Amino acid sequence: MKIFHNSFFSKVLIVGFALAIAMYFAWSFYPFGEWFGSTFLKDIPRSAGLFGALAASIMSIAVIFGFFYSEYTREDVEAYEVHKGDGSFIKAFKELKWWVVGLEVFSLLFRWYTLHWSFFGVVLVGVGLVLLRLSFVLGKVIHAQANKPYEIMAQRAIDTAGRDVISDSMRYLKKMTVEQKRRFFNGDVSVVGEVKDVKENERLTSDRKRKEREDEVEKQREKSKGVTSQLLSWPPFHGAQTNQTETLSRDAQQNGRQK
Repeated sequence: MKIFHNSFFSKVLIVGFALAIAMYFAWSFYPFGEWFGSTFLKDIPRSAGLFGALAASIMSIAVIFGFFYSEYTREDVEAYEVHKGDGSFIKAFKELKWWVVGLEVFSLLFRWYTLHWSFFGVVLVGVGLVLLRLSFVLGKVIHAQANKPYEIMAQRAIDTAGRDVISDSMRYLKKMTVEQKRRFFNGDVSVVGEVKDVKENERLTSDRKRKEREDEVEKQREKSKGVTSQLLSWPPFHGAQTNQTETLSRDAQQNGRQK
């Protein structure tokens, strides 16, 4: 459950939802760009598809900037107003948001027009208006999640540490004796340390024995190398090799003369 039920997955879902809303408005504005290109720019090759894609891109950028990043923009504009503004900048920011809303409403109405004011168009407009409000709300929620207070982050870190301590302690439960489990049941948490110390000692003992075996193998290897080196350099053996080589050489010379 932790794979799906966590803050990161929640952020992924809400960002995916926000992008889906932006894509919806981009899709609804595509017909306007297509109509504009085919009506006024017939001399440009493939103008309908080109301007349809351009209109969709403009709408998606407007939705993402106007709502999902509007809180960051508002903070920057308000900070500027405090130091250098005359009140016109914050008004311009609010007007910008209304222009974005107007562009989205216009795209919905144009989409309804292309459907000849049918009932299906009413559904598209209704869904669009609901998503328009949702985009504003999601922008607030995403901003709050991305800028949560330090106190909340610290509390979550403390809670996570506590859960990890309990979870790690439960791993030693199966290693406890009946007496240790009885003590643990009665509130004596020191038995966890006892079991942990036993496991740690077992690990250290195992590591020490493994190191001793490796040292013994290395010692035997060095010993074998030394014995081999001594045998190969031993004078009688070396002399025997030399005499054998000379004998083989003389035999080869005699065979050559006989031929």
